[in-house]
Amino acid sequence: MLATAEAEKERLLAAGAADKERTLALAKAETVRAVGAAEAEAEAAKLATYAELPPAVLQALTVRELAGQLPPIGQLTVTPDLLADLLGRLTGPTGTLTGPTGTLTGPTGAGDR
Repeated sequence: MLATAEAEKERLLAAGAADKERTLALAKAETVRAVGAAEAEAEAAKLATYAELPPAVLQALTVRELAGQLPPIGQLTVTPDLLADLLGRLTGPTGTLTGPTGTLTGPTGAGDR
């Protein structure tokens, strides 16, 4: 009789532990589902906002996101030929650069303002 009572006690303890594990697993699964649903809702809201933006803004956001993924630049050497090419692209074929205060002309930027 004592062995039977001890076996019954062990069986009940094991069943209780199994129920506890099952309950914890269900609670964890529900938490994961809730977090996933919230993340999906946030992503859908973000995409809905992006759908209303002009293409130029989307391109700028894309470039910004990509720039954030680049490794840091420790040192940058700008050679005269690189600088001349860059300034040529900025000024265009006419050699003028339009800034916020007016048209800048010449290599020093001294011109009509």
